[in-house]
Amino acid sequence: MCTTLRNGLRRIFNLPRNCHTDIINVLCNNTPLFDTVCKCSLKFLRSCITSSNFVVNFIARHGVSYSRMFSCLGRNVQFCSERYGRKVGDIMNANVSLSFTDLDSSSRINPEKHDRARLVWEMTMVKDDLKCMTDLQYSQEDVAMFIEWCCTR
Repeated sequence: MCTTLRNGLRRIFNLPRNCHTDIINVLCNNTPLFDTVCKCSLKFLRSCITSSNFVVNFIARHGVSYSRMFSCLGRNVQFCSERYGRKVGDIMNANVSLSFTDLDSSSRINPEKHDRARLVWEMTMVKDDLKCMTDLQYSQEDVAMFIEWCCTR
């Protein structure tokens, strides 16, 4: 699913097939799909733990607290705990916002990739004749080569 989304975004922006994923995420100003799925999983687990249904509540709490690595619920929480550097108790606390998943994913992208993404955005606009560079005349091929270089290096 993540690969299909990235391929679609590459096609929309007319980027090379081997463009870095970080550049695509910065261009779209979007949280990676994997982090969005993790956030949805955590929301589901929280709703199970706070459920008024005794069976659902018991199974969720047991999976997270006691049989963590033998339960798919517990493994999901453990994975998210390790990925985001948070304690399981903090992640499962309903009073704690899950916005740290969005912040963490954007902080993983290094500043160089942000700069390259901005360059790719500007050059894409030049290539599509939405912007022009003053005093410099580059052909469409030159601009396309520059975009490919920024996306793949």
